[in-house]
Amino acid sequence: VRPRSEEREMMQRLFGRTDLSASSRKMEQDVLEEIAESKDLLQKREAFLQRQLEQEIIAAMDHKKCGRKNPALACLKRKRLVEQELESLFQQRVKLDTQEHTLHSLKLSEATFAVERRAAEAIKAKIRALGGAEKLEEHQANMEETLQDAYEMLSITAQPISNPALSGVDDDELLAELNEMEEEEKRTSAVSGNASCGMSNEEQGFPLAPMAAEWAARQQEHERELAELDLLASSMSLELESPMPALGMACMPPGALPIAAM
Repeated sequence: VRPRSEEREMMQRLFGRTDLSASSRKMEQDVLEEIAESKDLLQKREAFLQRQLEQEIIAAMDHKKCGRKNPALACLKRKRLVEQELESLFQQRVKLDTQEHTLHSLKLSEATFAVERRAAEAIKAKIRALGGAEKLEEHQANMEETLQDAYEMLSITAQPISNPALSGVDDDELLAELNEMEEEEKRTSAVSGNASCGMSNEEQGFPLAPMAAEWAARQQEHERELAELDLLASSMSLELESPMPALGMACMPPGALPIAAM
């Protein structure tokens, strides 16, 4: 006896493979359409029975007013039958609504399940590509070891190196030499300050301030003018002491200077 799997495989080779997912989707769509048609028929039947129920109630009340007992009872019996059928229709509609809701929920669950299944396969593929948790732990350990080695090398490169030329030099000696240089600088500054007490700023080589420079310029201009006046006065006194021609003196206007003095 052949197993069912071999028989199914043989049937598929003979008649071809069927797309189960497509046929399942078509069947679901057909069932949903049939449910919708059944609900529409039930709704129409319910509306008809509601009108019939109202008519039976009105007829029973009219027969009662007219004193017709048997017709009134008949109307009430038909009313009871209509009510029973309406109750049955209500139950059928509840069943159809439940089935329709269940199919839609399952259809949505199937779609989400398919997405979840593909996502799980993608996650598994990524895990295989990464090598699994053990591979990641090994990579993490290697990374930590590499970083530790790198920081050890950086700490070694940051250490100061010793200069053979300064091997015999002590820091205290260098500080003492620095202090001695500072004292020598102070003594030199004091001597140069005392020597420059009697010198002007220009002689010491210091630049004059703006106000001092202007005052010095004015002082120089004043001294130059005084020197010119002294020169002019001396030349005039020399000219007055020398003899002048009578004709020249007679022709000159009063207060005029001789040509030689000019």
